[in-house]
Amino acid sequence: MRKYLAIFLFLIPVSLFFAQVKYFDLTKVLPKGYVTDGSVDYTEVLQKAIDQSGDITFPNFPVLINDNGLKLKNGCSYTFQANSKLILKPSLKSGYNMLDCNNKENITITNAVLVGDKNTHLGKQGEWGFGISVRGSKNITINKAKIYDCYGDGIYIGRLNNKISDNITITNTLVSNSRRNGLSITSGTNIKVYHSKFMNSSGKGPSSGIDIEPNNAQDELKNITISDVSTANNENWGLLLNLVNLRKDNSINKNISITITNFSDNRSKYGMSMWLNRKNNYSRNISGSITLNNVSLLNNTEEPVKYYGTNDNAINVSVNQLTVDSKSYRKLQNTINSYQNDQRIKFKQLKTK
Repeated sequence: MRKYLAIFLFLIPVSLFFAQVKYFDLTKVLPKGYVTDGSVDYTEVLQKAIDQSGDITFPNFPVLINDNGLKLKNGCSYTFQANSKLILKPSLKSGYNMLDCNNKENITITNAVLVGDKNTHLGKQGEWGFGISVRGSKNITINKAKIYDCYGDGIYIGRLNNKISDNITITNTLVSNSRRNGLSITSGTNIKVYHSKFMNSSGKGPSSGIDIEPNNAQDELKNITISDVSTANNENWGLLLNLVNLRKDNSINKNISITITNFSDNRSKYGMSMWLNRKNNYSRNISGSITLNNVSLLNNTEEPVKYYGTNDNAINVSVNQLTVDSKSYRKLQNTINSYQNDQRIKFKQLKTK
């Protein structure tokens, strides 16, 4: 009995050791005499280690990377420590992906801190400098990220060639000071965004906190769920739902489903807008549903809801429990009156604060 107990006690620290070394610390591949102030570009050595390793822990200090970004691997987890940070070296490119999850599956990113080059960019062309890019990917989770100063979008979710992104989750994330959008969703199914903030977008339209905007009719927007999310102080929209590009190909009928619950905006130019279609000669349309529950739009510098015409609309839209500040209530009423000709769009339980 004592023999077996001794073996058992010996195996405990061994198992704990292997549990502790599951994540490979990228600090180990940095050259001798490496700096810890984010002033030297270590992209090449980091990428090589990522290619050759499994789960990764980033160094516990700021690291400079260039506009090649870091391409992540299928089936791996990437964890940032308390002082980890990736800083983008000023770029001349029209676009970049600091963390590239394109055409990937089963990736988890935790506690990422990314700083783009919006304020130091070397050129004036383009708008596609992304913090995290997720295109044509499946089963990607972004948790507790902090993303600042991207030349384009903080997070971009979309299609790659004919591949639609599926099962993408963003939780407890902050995106601030993007040049274009905090979060863009151009194509995806089963997209979930929870407990997150998207703020201070400015510089290049749309300049929204969240922009749900397909590029063309090959894109999909199905089972998009946004819950307990806020936007603030964006140059244009807090939340923009711009679906007109789904009608570009008149051979395809599209069906969408979007549910947004407990959404708030504060001090963006417009709290939210719904641009569902535009006058055209397309014979096809977009059907489906958009449901917004418990929405609060406060202190918007222009108006809480920006109206766009809804000719030939086939989408059922329900806005439930919409709260605005007292100064904006009349503007909201005017907008709702504009929507009244469209029987598919319903505003319910309006409140002032």
